[in-house]
Amino acid sequence: MTKMLTFGLSLAVLGLNSVSAAPAVATERESEAPKAVHSPLPQRTISMIPSGVDTYTAFIEENGVGAGAVGLADGRPESAGGNELSGGLRLWGSFVNRVVVQADVGNDAKGKFVPSLSAAVRVLGDRERGWALGVLGRYRTEGFKTVEGEIEAGLLGGFQQRRLHLDIGLIAGVGVEEEEADGELLARFGYDLLPALRLGAEVRARRELAEEEEAEAVEGGEWDAFGGPQLTVAYEHFYSSVTAGIQKPRFTEDAGWMAQLVIGGIAF
Repeated sequence: MTKMLTFGLSLAVLGLNSVSAAPAVATERESEAPKAVHSPLPQRTISMIPSGVDTYTAFIEENGVGAGAVGLADGRPESAGGNELSGGLRLWGSFVNRVVVQADVGNDAKGKFVPSLSAAVRVLGDRERGWALGVLGRYRTEGFKTVEGEIEAGLLGGFQQRRLHLDIGLIAGVGVEEEEADGELLARFGYDLLPALRLGAEVRARRELAEEEEAEAVEGGEWDAFGGPQLTVAYEHFYSSVTAGIQKPRFTEDAGWMAQLVIGGIAF
């Protein structure tokens, strides 16, 4: 009888020890579990910028709103109109996951005042996978008092590997009332030297698909291009981006230059 009582007490003690040890083990496992790693705030700010000069990113993930003042120095050769300084405004918002809408007021690469409204949608992929595919739709008008303009649509592709970033766009557009059409290839490269500093480049090549008589009359008048380095810096929710490079405008064989400065902020 004594042996049975001793054996029962031993089992009870072992049971109490195992119960008391269980929370400790669980706590220890929780402490060893990997914690979610968030990007530094300036890096998140840079990643929230939907576009550069013209190139959009397919990585549209976080909801937020942003605004930026745009300054443009357009150094076209005399044969294409000469130098021009202009300013503009850029507003965007992402209120639904995967979707961003952006409005731009300012001049385009042809020197025309063209307010535009764009919408980009991420269809596949994300930053965790390191790639993304999306679509872009955009409507450009020739001023606020007319509906004449251009409707554009295209595909977006994005690639990200640690500090390396690449955005690509293939866009086609048609005139609303005029018989004209064009296609363009855009690319933007970036490398994060620091969480708040990204250095890269942006390029664009565009060709008329349905040529105008004016374009046909000039050698090289049916296409234009731009390319140059791009620097983006951020401080908390504020950012600034500078892009400068060489351009070949339409209606001329001569080369020129172009520089764009954007200063803005993002709330997310």
